[in-house]
Amino acid sequence: LSTGKCPVLAWRQITTSTPPPSRFGATMVLLDDRGQGQLYVMNGMQLQTTGTSTAPVELGDTYLFELRSPLHKACAATGPALSRMVAGQPSNFYIACADVFDQPANGGQFSVSVRASQQCARCPTLFPTVRETATVGLYKCSFSVDNAGIYTISILVGRGDNTDTVSGDPSAAAGVDIDAIQAALTAGNGRTDFTVIVEAGGTFNPYTVVKGSGLTLSTAGVSSKFLVTGLDKFSNSVAGGDDVSAVLTFQDNGADGFQVPNQVVDNQDGTYTSTYMTSQAGQYKVQVMLNGLDVGGSPFDLVVMALGASVELSFAYGSFLNTKTGFTFIVFVQTRDKYGNYLTSDSEVIKFESCTTVGSGCAEGDDGCVCEGGTLNLDVSTDISYGLGPDTTQNYDGQYRINYYLFSPGEFQTLIRHNDTYIGCYFDQGNATDPTQWTAPLDAADKCTEYNRLQKLQAATARRKVEKALKTCSAAASPDAASANGTTDNTCGEVREQLRSMPLNPRRVGRRAMQFFDPKSGAPVASTKPVTQATFVRPDRSEARYWVVRAPIICAGIGAAAVVIPAVFSLVMRLVRRKGHHKIVERLKFPVDFDLLDFDLVCF
Repeated sequence: LSTGKCPVLAWRQITTSTPPPSRFGATMVLLDDRGQGQLYVMNGMQLQTTGTSTAPVELGDTYLFELRSPLHKACAATGPALSRMVAGQPSNFYIACADVFDQPANGGQFSVSVRASQQCARCPTLFPTVRETATVGLYKCSFSVDNAGIYTISILVGRGDNTDTVSGDPSAAAGVDIDAIQAALTAGNGRTDFTVIVEAGGTFNPYTVVKGSGLTLSTAGVSSKFLVTGLDKFSNSVAGGDDVSAVLTFQDNGADGFQVPNQVVDNQDGTYTSTYMTSQAGQYKVQVMLNGLDVGGSPFDLVVMALGASVELSFAYGSFLNTKTGFTFIVFVQTRDKYGNYLTSDSEVIKFESCTTVGSGCAEGDDGCVCEGGTLNLDVSTDISYGLGPDTTQNYDGQYRINYYLFSPGEFQTLIRHNDTYIGCYFDQGNATDPTQWTAPLDAADKCTEYNRLQKLQAATARRKVEKALKTCSAAASPDAASANGTTDNTCGEVREQLRSMPLNPRRVGRRAMQFFDPKSGAPVASTKPVTQATFVRPDRSEARYWVVRAPIICAGIGAAAVVIPAVFSLVMRLVRRKGHHKIVERLKFPVDFDLLDFDLVCF
């Protein structure tokens, strides 16, 4: 039409189930650039029979039909993208179409939608484009999905409201001949939608997630865990099966980095659980690797906190012996958990008791009891601070500093309570005058703790023996038994007295008499009584007594002389005036003013 030249159209015979009427004509389809067009049937012919002869008669009829699609017969979709895909990877499916003449046909218009299931809220709906290929009648749709999940693909062919659903089979061959198309349609069994499973891609280390409370914080002696979730480049959870490992390395106090054993379990769902337990509190590095490479964020910082306080391991060191009034003395109390770790929070109750006497023990539940039932020295002032040690520039975990000031001299025993339980290990540093040079006797404290444990075990064993003996004795002293063997209850008195003298309060730790241990060896030190001396020495008062007795006498004599001498002198002067005082004065050979000498004794 554009050149004014028309090609010769060849006739093609089409076999149909119903023979056409005895008239036929030429057809022509005209399509615009959008694929829309019209079908023309023109120049019809009819076979007319006259007698024994049949001859065609040309007709001048022309018929016009509006086409909804040039693909009058069938379209079928095939290809792997209609059943399974990998997230982020481009995938294809094909559409083959034939017209009513069973010939491959181009010019089709398609509408494709890729919709996610309701379970995938973050998955978008896609509308990929279908394009013609170099093969007539074969169309290609290429697209990719980033989010793993289950999707539904719907394919429509046609224009506007005049559309048909395209069926097919993902595994069928993508052929453009009518037989291949029919085979795909048969395999599709009339399906109108295709269900596609989009799987996650390969695990991508930078996007792999590690989380869980055990990744950054743990407690000594407590089993902790964290979870590793493998993700691909599009943050989809992978199926699992990767080689995941975790290495926990101790980093605190410059110690050699020992590693903590841990177990990594593949949960078969793309996640891996790492479980570990350590008794050493402090700072750790956690290196998580997947297939030999670090995951995103690795290594991680882990802090292992101390377990709850174990009073049996607490100890005190400082100035206990040979103290003086008027001075401030220092004692440090170190709190630890059962693994020997320093506590890391100010959560303990520390009490300082200066005792004039120490009793035999506090009754169970007697919260007002002090000094094990003894007498408390009230002439003392104390101040307790947390986190302070000998070096004032550092922070000391789990350590308390006690400043105490004694006002009166005497013999006092110092007892320290940790959560209402008496500490059993004391180390005197009094001979070291500079507290900044003190160091916590950790090794000695461990030996002291073991010593006290054995002492406590021996005491408990001895108590059980005495209780058993008392029970046996009481049974023998019952009325029936006594009448049989002559035994009375008085025979058990010695056993009862022995039991009464034993400690009655098992919750108290330590010794009632203050027990010191050597700061270096940890061995018990021979019993030494703490003595508080007065600050000032009483002076020698003998000379003071001498002057206290004689000074009043001397002062009285001086006062009497001060009165008598002027009186005598005044009397003499009066006699001089009466009896030639001029001659007497001249004999004295110095000038005398008689007016000045003339005064009354009373005025003097």
